[in-house]
Amino acid sequence: MTSELETKPRPAATVECFPEPETDDQTIGSGEDMKTFLARSTMDHAVELRRFINGNLRVLPDHVGHALCAALHGENFRPSLFELVVARMLQVVGTSELNYEAATASGRQPDLRATFDDGRIIIDATVPEFDAEILKAHETNQRLIDIIEALIPAGWTFFVERLPSIGPSDSQREFKNALVAMFAKLPTSSEGYAPLSYESVGEHPQGEIRLLLGERAAHWQRAYGGGPASTAFGDTDARVGKALRRKRSQLRGADMPALIAIAGGMGESLEDIDIALFGRTWERHDETRTPVEFGFDPSGVWGKLRGGESVLAGVLVFCHWQWTIGDDPVLYVNPRFEGSLPRALEVFHRRELRAGAIAATPARSTGFFPILRGAAGLRP
Repeated sequence: MTSELETKPRPAATVECFPEPETDDQTIGSGEDMKTFLARSTMDHAVELRRFINGNLRVLPDHVGHALCAALHGENFRPSLFELVVARMLQVVGTSELNYEAATASGRQPDLRATFDDGRIIIDATVPEFDAEILKAHETNQRLIDIIEALIPAGWTFFVERLPSIGPSDSQREFKNALVAMFAKLPTSSEGYAPLSYESVGEHPQGEIRLLLGERAAHWQRAYGGGPASTAFGDTDARVGKALRRKRSQLRGADMPALIAIAGGMGESLEDIDIALFGRTWERHDETRTPVEFGFDPSGVWGKLRGGESVLAGVLVFCHWQWTIGDDPVLYVNPRFEGSLPRALEVFHRRELRAGAIAATPARSTGFFPILRGAAGLRP
């Protein structure tokens, strides 16, 4: 991925927001928050995330960097990290002045206010729980995975293909008994069995247990190697609608165009966001399955023009955002917005509703996250 975007470095901070730990710690904690993990861990993921945060805070204006560092050490780490990403995005595309949580004329304090050569905007960032059902399924599975990891013989690693449906209030005794029986049938040594090469199957009243096992490398900290695949789905429509309603009240009365930056979940695509904001494209087929009619159902939040000009100019969507990586932001323009946005935002892929259809304008520059990673000395 290439980019024409550039950033302007600023003097390095004398104290890093998340200093490197003084002692090596490669252990995996259970139930600790991200701040605690970053403060102690020297695992690769922790090192990379610290460098990403420190490197990008360092190139922001001091008053913004210091405020965001304080927020990252507060109660809402993930939303604050996304605010850092959005702040850097505004800086990269060319804002001449950037403020964090500065009061507007209406007395509100949006996350960010950016001044460009041809106008100003305010942006409020939000991280909806798109993956709530997926995370709920993961939490349910995690209790069973922890039991497997506690019981599996030394030297073996496992990947979960299938687990029974055991709720948090259900007894786990039969699950443990089934595992003990499965593991009693394993060869006396895992040596010579490649990871995922040995299948072990057990029965449980609530469903099948199916594991793929193999030899565990000496440097692997955990026996658990992954799985199972989730069959849960996100609820994009509801989450986007809720985010817009909540932020709209916070931005009402703004004296400049207002945008909402939304962090997408693991499963969201542009098609999902199209449906949530604008609506669905459909087609009708004849008896030979040949498409004979096409149309658009404006069922999204912004699909039908009702009322006057909206307080929201648009939405910036960051699909598949995960800590230091993600898709380039996409600008969705509200059909009820009658003003103009700074030309600097034209670098983004733009989607809007025109003549009853979704129109897309390609991005002029790409590679936003590689730029942020590069600012921290990380590989793209």
